[in-house]
Amino acid sequence: MPINQRFIFTDKAIERLRPPPSLRAKGTSKIVPGPISQQLLCTDAACRGLSLVVGSGGSRTYRSQFKLHDKWQTRKLERHGSMVEGPDGVERVGVDWARRQVHLDKLDAAQGRDPRERHKREDAASKTFRDAVDEYLAHVEYEQRAFQTTKKILTGYCAPIAWRQLSAIGKADVQAILDHHRVKLGHSRTARAILVALKTFWKWCNRMDYVDNNVPDKCVAPHRYKVRNQTYGAEELRSIWQAAEQLTDVECAYVKLLVLTVARRKALAWMERAHLNADCTLWTVPFDLVKAKGVNGTRTYRVPLPPLTRSLLLERLAASDNEYVFGTAPGVPYWPGAKLKRRLVKAGAPASFMGHSLRHTAATWFENHGFGLWERGLVLNHSQSGVTAGYSHGFAGNLKLELLAKWEAYVAEAVGVPVPGAVAEAA
Repeated sequence: MPINQRFIFTDKAIERLRPPPSLRAKGTSKIVPGPISQQLLCTDAACRGLSLVVGSGGSRTYRSQFKLHDKWQTRKLERHGSMVEGPDGVERVGVDWARRQVHLDKLDAAQGRDPRERHKREDAASKTFRDAVDEYLAHVEYEQRAFQTTKKILTGYCAPIAWRQLSAIGKADVQAILDHHRVKLGHSRTARAILVALKTFWKWCNRMDYVDNNVPDKCVAPHRYKVRNQTYGAEELRSIWQAAEQLTDVECAYVKLLVLTVARRKALAWMERAHLNADCTLWTVPFDLVKAKGVNGTRTYRVPLPPLTRSLLLERLAASDNEYVFGTAPGVPYWPGAKLKRRLVKAGAPASFMGHSLRHTAATWFENHGFGLWERGLVLNHSQSGVTAGYSHGFAGNLKLELLAKWEAYVAEAVGVPVPGAVAEAA
């Protein structure tokens, strides 16, 4: 139970209150945070229903207690000394202010109205965009895969409306931000991302009763999506392979394995030693590197490694003891940005080189060689490559290895590299 004190509240008496001794470290003045059971609870002897809680960090928060429908209820007020908006402007929270709040709560409760609902509506009406964003980010921090992007959009790109009241923001305000990025800056893709993030944020605000409509639903941010249909032939694959050999050891290994595994760029770049099995024949892609939604953190992909892929990976593992296979600094993963593309193109790769186009190339090659939608989705680690994927819950390891081995043989022939073990089998 909290430690209780009862006395007549005055501002000076409240300011002299300190956390109980049990919350302080012995021999020092440092406050040790403790459980709620060790908080100091003070009640006002001059005003029934008013109490004050002194937290382990020294905060002093008023509370109002009232009887509603024959049951005692409690409402948390403001901290002592804080500034609040009052009928006559901004005022400081003190004992007199707290007693007025308790009196108003009792009047509401006597008429059958819940004071908490009234103050909830008032808080929602005065809540700023930035305040709501802070609450929203704290709510979705561990739920959204693209949390950092959402944070950048809501706290950075939406800065012009940051301190506006949420209920006062209209279509013109949101559309002005979208037009600034789409028309003035020419970033239509960024404008589209802002609109998507704002729609999701406004839906959350609507559920929290902060707003009663979804303003971004009335806004538009046209964006012309580029059709990604680029594929590479044998000559282009050879030029990419030969260009990679002119780069650094890390970049060379990364590009070659990107061609052979046709994995997503980030999934391969952030590969860790812990993701590989003992004999380096199986690579498990963890959930945080999987592009899948609505699977509650359970989906992983297992990629069997054919001979040439395995030999290149073993060479890379032997060259460095970094926990990240392609890491250039201890504990820092590799990131294949625009710099890698420029260096590849300068070394002789196609000018339109894109890492993702390798996945389109592999999918097209498998399709041209008679493999169905399910097999292509298996190689590309697609979560839903057809209706059958919803009924199959196993791991077609042998088939996936066979498919990757066929693709590897085609790449090896195109670039003129022998596959380890292939000569011995032929002999």
